[in-house]
Amino acid sequence: MALRVSLAHPFDRRQAVDGLTATFTLHAGELVSLGGVSGSGKTTLLRLLAGLARPREGRIYWDSACWCDTEKGMFLEPRYRQVGMVFQDLALFPHLSVRGNLAFAEQHAGDAMLKEELMDHFGLAPLAEKYPQQLSGGQKQRVAIARALVQKPRLLLLDEPFSALDQELRKQVQVYLQSYHKKYAPTILLVHHLAAEISGVQRHFRIADGKLCQEDESEIRKFRIEARVMGVDRDAAGSGTLRLEREGKTYTCPAPAGSKFQVGDTVKIDLSLAGD
Repeated sequence: MALRVSLAHPFDRRQAVDGLTATFTLHAGELVSLGGVSGSGKTTLLRLLAGLARPREGRIYWDSACWCDTEKGMFLEPRYRQVGMVFQDLALFPHLSVRGNLAFAEQHAGDAMLKEELMDHFGLAPLAEKYPQQLSGGQKQRVAIARALVQKPRLLLLDEPFSALDQELRKQVQVYLQSYHKKYAPTILLVHHLAAEISGVQRHFRIADGKLCQEDESEIRKFRIEARVMGVDRDAAGSGTLRLEREGKTYTCPAPAGSKFQVGDTVKIDLSLAGD
């Protein structure tokens, strides 16, 4: 049976999301990117789709099933939506081990084999009995991604899922995500500052000036320009933030763990997907 996500379609009126007006449709099995500057509403929109926040007005549908209708006072709780989400702050359960975090999510999907596959592929088997506070930033991020995937959700929401991973791990996770997408065909909405560079993305959306709009490839290419590194701020795990400058304007984007950017380096980045 084909699955379809419909957000503000077929709405009688447009959906208002904390000052963002968004009307769009996600088709079953699509991989779609979402960009926009910091504070534009990307994370808020994902939380609304997951049922972790309620819109002031509007409707959210999955095919003919209503997830939210503010006119009728209808709201479907998150546990009934079959949505998997990777948060920016990862939101791991601190009282559960790595295996426990995955097992909690896996109980809804009932696929123990997939859980073991994810543990192995993401290098989590040696960390199985450790707790989140004992993990590095990159290890936590791998657990969060694996926990979302083990649910086999029909809608997968990824909020900057690769920011704490070094270059090699990021490639491995992206390759696995592509094979997972091909096998299970979830609809994926991906927020990432370089989402336009990720293989398999079929459409690109961007939030700008309070509105969500779809961009074509020519529009995205216009923003792939060079910027100069003004600073690199790293955390204890080795990942952090790049501070960039282009024609007098400053921008920020995640600096993956293991990357060797230095002040003065020139990097090519999609500034439409970077923060300000």
